[in-house]
Amino acid sequence: MTINQALKKSQEKLKENINNYQKEALLIASFVLNLCPEKIITQLDKKISLSQFKKIIKLSKKRSQNWPLAYLTGIKSFYNLDFMINKNTLIPRPESELIIDQITKNNFNASDQKKIIIDIGTGSGCLIISIASILKNKKNIFFYAIDVSKKTLKMAKKNAKKHKLRKNIKFLKGDLLKPIRKKLRNIKKENHIIIMANLPYLTKKEIEKEASIKKEPRRALYGGRDGLKYYKELWSQIKKIKNKNNNINFTVYQEINDWQKEDLEKMIIKKMKGFSLQNEIIKDLKNQQRLLISKIQ
Repeated sequence: MTINQALKKSQEKLKENINNYQKEALLIASFVLNLCPEKIITQLDKKISLSQFKKIIKLSKKRSQNWPLAYLTGIKSFYNLDFMINKNTLIPRPESELIIDQITKNNFNASDQKKIIIDIGTGSGCLIISIASILKNKKNIFFYAIDVSKKTLKMAKKNAKKHKLRKNIKFLKGDLLKPIRKKLRNIKKENHIIIMANLPYLTKKEIEKEASIKKEPRRALYGGRDGLKYYKELWSQIKKIKNKNNNINFTVYQEINDWQKEDLEKMIIKKMKGFSLQNEIIKDLKNQQRLLISKIQ
């Protein structure tokens, strides 16, 4: 059995349901054989074992049933780093890289003001680990990752260890800001709190529309009727913290769907009445309104 024969059989399995079936067959073979795609193309006549062939076909069959490729390989790249994922974690998306771009662009200068970066619903840990990797040598920056799932936090911790950042990030189990609420309320000097919130924001209809999404954890996708359930809860918590401690300035990075921008903005304005508020929308590469940045002073 050769690599070429395995690729052809893999493509047969994928062709019916997968658009880029040739590329994905190559990626599956690359994973199973532990060879980069470029090397596979130059070694098509190389013989492989029967077990390797069977594994390629098994994964190709699962992929044709709309299992995301990232779940089959257990790895997904995000912001030039590789992250381990499993069925308990949402698959990192390129759109979420906007959060990292904007944070590094807007928040770090010569100021020695203390900054706390909080990743809410951390999942695989891709956001907090990526930003901690970039800013690990900066002073007065503290990193926190929060998730309601014990299993998800376990994977995030593994990824932090993999990238040698386990000691840089504190992982907390709980609902949104609740695990860190007491700490924020007791801050005495002026602090800048940066929140990364890639919360579940899809509606039931949007989830049903995408076959591969159905394989991902629903709790990491479904955001209620209008997709904004968790953002509403987050802003209720922020309001309570801000009312208790005015030393805190918040900048909140919120990933959303294009159509949610106006509703989310209105909700934040209503919740934070009486505080200085500035909202900015950032579009993604598809020109969709993707990231709402809200600054509260």
